[in-house]
Amino acid sequence: MTRLLLSPLLPVSFAFLLRFGFLHDWAFSVDEAYELYAVQLPLRSMLQFLAHTDSHPPLYYLLLWLWTRLSTPPTELFLRLPGALFGFLTVALAYPVLSPIITRRPALLATYLLAFSPLLIRWSHEARMFSLATLLGLVSLHFLSASLQTNRMRHWLAYILASAAGLYTMYAFALLLGAYAFSALLYRSSSVPSNLCRRVLPQMIPFLLFVPWLSFLSLQAHRETVRVTWPDWAAALWTTHLLLLGPLPQNTAPFKLIPVFCAAVAFLLGARCLVAAPHARPLLLGTVLPVLLAASISVRSEPLMRSHRVLLPVVPNLSAVLAAGAIHMGRPLLATTTGGILILNVWSFGFLRRQWPYISDFDKLTRFLSHNALDGDYYIAHPPWAAYALRYYMKRYQIPGTVTPYSDRVQLTAIAQAINGKRQVWLVYDNASRRTPYLRALLSEAFGKPSTVFFGNAVLMRYTHCPAQRDVTGPSSGCPDSSPRRQ
Repeated sequence: MTRLLLSPLLPVSFAFLLRFGFLHDWAFSVDEAYELYAVQLPLRSMLQFLAHTDSHPPLYYLLLWLWTRLSTPPTELFLRLPGALFGFLTVALAYPVLSPIITRRPALLATYLLAFSPLLIRWSHEARMFSLATLLGLVSLHFLSASLQTNRMRHWLAYILASAAGLYTMYAFALLLGAYAFSALLYRSSSVPSNLCRRVLPQMIPFLLFVPWLSFLSLQAHRETVRVTWPDWAAALWTTHLLLLGPLPQNTAPFKLIPVFCAAVAFLLGARCLVAAPHARPLLLGTVLPVLLAASISVRSEPLMRSHRVLLPVVPNLSAVLAAGAIHMGRPLLATTTGGILILNVWSFGFLRRQWPYISDFDKLTRFLSHNALDGDYYIAHPPWAAYALRYYMKRYQIPGTVTPYSDRVQLTAIAQAINGKRQVWLVYDNASRRTPYLRALLSEAFGKPSTVFFGNAVLMRYTHCPAQRDVTGPSSGCPDSSPRRQ
């Protein structure tokens, strides 16, 4: 039993089950519907579409564009397989990458932490770029560490390619590369000749390779307001806690005090151990500096790190530092720290499993339509890519009808003409959207007050013509109840 627990194959096996075991449990979210819509476009049109509507680089979309050409139409399972594969590879590579840096026992413990990390599992279940960015962060660390210790050209080239791929996957990857560049600048070794040019130049080349995308980045950046301030320490502590333990219900505070305290002590002890080892400084700086930089940058008046996704590439480094410290705490504290974190991770994963289907359940929404829609109904969806998800599930459940994507009020005249004479109109939109008041006013003027049903963040509104007089016992059969319901 002990030999099995000390084998890296056990956490890797858990990672495989947790990444690939729940891919088909819920329908496409709004963000996945956006990606599904984008990758169905021709390649040139997709890049233009991303430049005008998205806030991420194109590499993951290009991979997904190639992947979806193998299956038409792509199912939920098929679209999510690349993300699950990248998440699994992150755990599978953790032990061989971290062992030369922090030795075997801490590397094994870090592999366990990564295998059960609720946020890494959660983002491996969605067709988004975050699991790929996390994998590239770990690969970049490996080749940087190998390059600094051997100074071989092939290691530097591999580091450059992995770093450039990370930049083309997520803009926030630049925070991690900045930390790695700083660690390379400070690196000194008696066994490898010091060559400042050879250590600094590879840190610049990934950014030079990113130049072709700058014209598209300028189109995306004009929609954002970015400013640099003093670090938001509260945001830094909250996000670090979230990356380690995952989200938990509000009433769990008394149960997590001891694991959180032990984890903080283990992290400080690990940082103290690693700062004395030159080959481990990229790992340590790649943990601390991205967190401080993200806490100092605000986008739309919110700290960048309030969105924990920008720091997912740091999670392997964070787990490694914590594991390095936990190993030196002695067996009782090691068991308390590791056991407490793993228990809270499982608890958090269960909490995410209960909450995740409510983000936007287009499958349940469309099944509701299959029982309530009439022939000739008119469908409007906002944002536009939600229309693609709606069409996808309407085709699955054989619901006839045309779905019109709504993006701007310039379409109101055309929509007013299209709904003329319709008995019933359905409006589907994301609850976070704030761009439908004019459309809803137009539909309310034509049909009266709608009935509303919530499917997580997806809102379904039914507009129908009501008889002029109502029965005193309640709404007539031709006019549904207007009170909102949640499914």
